[in-house]
Amino acid sequence: MDEIENALQAEVDSIEAYPDAIQAIAMLQERGVALGVCSNLAKPYGAAVKRLFPSMDAYVFSFEVGAARPDPRIYQALLEMIDARPGQSAGATAPGRWMVGDSARCDRDGARAVGIKGHYLDRSGASTIQDLVQFADLILE
Repeated sequence: MDEIENALQAEVDSIEAYPDAIQAIAMLQERGVALGVCSNLAKPYGAAVKRLFPSMDAYVFSFEVGAARPDPRIYQALLEMIDARPGQSAGATAPGRWMVGDSARCDRDGARAVGIKGHYLDRSGASTIQDLVQFADLILE
């Protein structure tokens, strides 16, 4: 068991952010855009996400809310957490919200099913959004 736990911890410790993620986050936060993470990652990976992206306004993990994307409850939990931030207007509507990720089913389709503007990130170049700076530019236009 120790060997498995050590291997998992080594994997979690080795995770790095994509450079375009850091740049996109900076671009959006500079303009006052509230940002959150909505993820189906297993519990050990949640700490890595928070370590890599410490300035996010909200983090919603499936292991915490008991619902996994594309279940509408996980997106709702994120919207509620973002709306609860100081300075945010309560009851903000989902159509003013955007989501991007590497799962067409969860990040595009699941988000759209609850009224969020979901987009698919395909780093292979096969879709419109190939990196997170392109997504940030889309939001800021």
